[in-house]
Amino acid sequence: MKFITILLVLIVGGYFFVTEKYNHEQSAQSTNDSTMVSPDSTFETSRDTVPTPPRAGEKIAPGMAVVIVKVDSIKYRDDKITTLIGRVQEVIGYGPATPNIVTGETLRFDVLGYIEANPKHLQTIKTGRLMKALISEVRRIDGLDSLDDWSKWKLKKVMK
Repeated sequence: MKFITILLVLIVGGYFFVTEKYNHEQSAQSTNDSTMVSPDSTFETSRDTVPTPPRAGEKIAPGMAVVIVKVDSIKYRDDKITTLIGRVQEVIGYGPATPNIVTGETLRFDVLGYIEANPKHLQTIKTGRLMKALISEVRRIDGLDSLDDWSKWKLKKVMK
């Protein structure tokens, strides 16, 4: 029984080793096959019309982004800041699986939880100010994403 278990582990391990090596060789070959060489020395590759900042990988958590936002307006409820509406001035980086954010886009940010946990940052959030912020995407499971009082983004941290 021990012999069969060891043999099975070796076969499965060998299979994964061979398929991984094959997949690596295939991806390297497809990369080389797709390289274009132009006989025209003035040829330039086309660029996207909307530049996308590089994904930050492990430095920014999944579903999050670091942006610079100009605060356009602030919404209050019971004398507490609940929502910030701001225009994205710059996208510094994304975490994996974060939807694209377009520079110049106006977004709504839920800030109530952050302000309650960090009251010292209340002075940072003023209309007309620029702020660098770590934000996270908020997903609704009830499908009511289009409600006027709902924010797709949540302020996680005001950065320096």
